[in-house]
Amino acid sequence: PSYKVHYVVSDYSIDSIDFMTSIGAESDGHETMINISKSDYNMPQNLNVLEMNESHYQDFVVLHSSTYPAAYWTGDLLLEETSTFRKFVVINNEELVGYSIVSDFGKPEEEIYFVYGKTIEIKLNLVATSLNSAFERCESVQLLLDVNEVKELHFFKEIGFRKKEVIITFSFQL
Repeated sequence: PSYKVHYVVSDYSIDSIDFMTSIGAESDGHETMINISKSDYNMPQNLNVLEMNESHYQDFVVLHSSTYPAAYWTGDLLLEETSTFRKFVVINNEELVGYSIVSDFGKPEEEIYFVYGKTIEIKLNLVATSLNSAFERCESVQLLLDVNEVKELHFFKEIGFRKKEVIITFSFQL
């Protein structure tokens, strides 16, 4: 059988980057890791965000598949995980216009795995709801911004996020 390996390195790990390049590993770019502590958070929850339920599942899977087509965590896999993720949505005129997925692993730092919004306002409301949920059980939350989302970094800094590091994910077949 063939296996796909994903290897994550910090952008300052030049030797690892050189090695991954030398073996022909591929990368679709870098992600900027940002995090926020409970004490730095300064945005209230928005009531337009709902907890995801079965009536949202089909639209969620379609939207997630088109937004993150290469993600390990497919829409179906996320829906199967009922105890390790909290899932939120924004509905506008009966259309799913945003969603967020935040971990619930019981760790001191949780992670917003996915956040999508048709507008930055929707996205920030989803982040706020995800943070309010996570801060009930942890002290800090991290979020990865892909190369297309880095332009939004200033919005996240206004909420209280700080840049932690830049990471690169390589993949190759065994």
